[in-house]
Amino acid sequence: MQFESFYWKGAEIPPVYRPLVEELEDQRPSVDQRKAALVRMLASDSEVVRGIALDFYCLSNADLRHGPVPMIDDTVEDAVREAALRELERPPYERAEADARPRRGANHASALAALANNASAADAPLLARVLQENDHELVLLEGVRAAESVLHGEPAHPELVNVLLGMARRIDLDPSIRAHAIAAIGFTVGDAAVPWLVEALEASDLTVSAAGARSLLERDFKRYRPMVAPVASAWHTGEFPPFDVQEVRRLLDERFIEAAGVKITLTDTGAGLELDPIRPFEALAWVANNWSNGEFPDLLDLVERAEDAIGPRSSVTRALAGEITDARRALWREATGTDIGDDPVVVRSEMTPRNLLLPRRALIALLQAFAHARAEAH
Repeated sequence: MQFESFYWKGAEIPPVYRPLVEELEDQRPSVDQRKAALVRMLASDSEVVRGIALDFYCLSNADLRHGPVPMIDDTVEDAVREAALRELERPPYERAEADARPRRGANHASALAALANNASAADAPLLARVLQENDHELVLLEGVRAAESVLHGEPAHPELVNVLLGMARRIDLDPSIRAHAIAAIGFTVGDAAVPWLVEALEASDLTVSAAGARSLLERDFKRYRPMVAPVASAWHTGEFPPFDVQEVRRLLDERFIEAAGVKITLTDTGAGLELDPIRPFEALAWVANNWSNGEFPDLLDLVERAEDAIGPRSSVTRALAGEITDARRALWREATGTDIGDDPVVVRSEMTPRNLLLPRRALIALLQAFAHARAEAH
């Protein structure tokens, strides 16, 4: 029978499970029926069926989260994560089919791909062991992608980072695997990873070097730009450079301001540098641009004196109690990782219906950074 899968094409499905696979693949049954079929497949005693279920989750993850009755919900997520972890506790599965890819470790490839969507820092020891148990590049690629999720925003887990570093140094591996290993290390917090990223930057392979360069720039642009820029300028990229090469060049060419935990890109216009109105800072961009173009000349002075600033098309006012909502607090915390504080202001512009709540001190720092960037550009 035909079914969609990454790693189980051509595999023989045990007859007892064929109706479940057919039900999962068929669009006619209700969402609840198909969801139940998926959960039963994840708990089956067949490596093939479990693998197909995990692959189905990965193939359909984005599309099936939408709609009034999404198929991928918290119950399914929990079942997928539990199934993926169980699969990784098992040894690499040996497929019998001559054209199987991978021949060894398909169960781990499917589980790792699924785990990348809902990984936890606690998965690091298991992931380190699984990466050492496998040698097929398809499995290793899924493993380093999962490692990116496991390590994102976490301290460098010694065992897992050590395994990833060993993979990054293996010149016999596909460069994309090595690059993902570097990216995973780069996602950790703290300075422990920096020497390894610098080592990758200096690699002779362009894909690996670009991964190290991007990780360094995204970690601390100002600190590492002087180190990365000369290396990047010497790259021989060819007609189709790796994606990280393009990202590094974009980052090096990009103009932006950064203050109070906020980074906003700048565009060079006929009126000089202007802030890009990106979410959730559209109102701030429009107000600041009006100020820089002379339409709101006393904006910074008024904000520094803790007075309301009312312009022809925009305003900055002290936030009233009713304007300090949980949603607005959460927006600022999500963007910066900091609280709104005890002196918030509301930025409004007629160019956008989305007002911005932020600390007065943050607004002052951002306006000063913007003024400095415009002055330097002249």
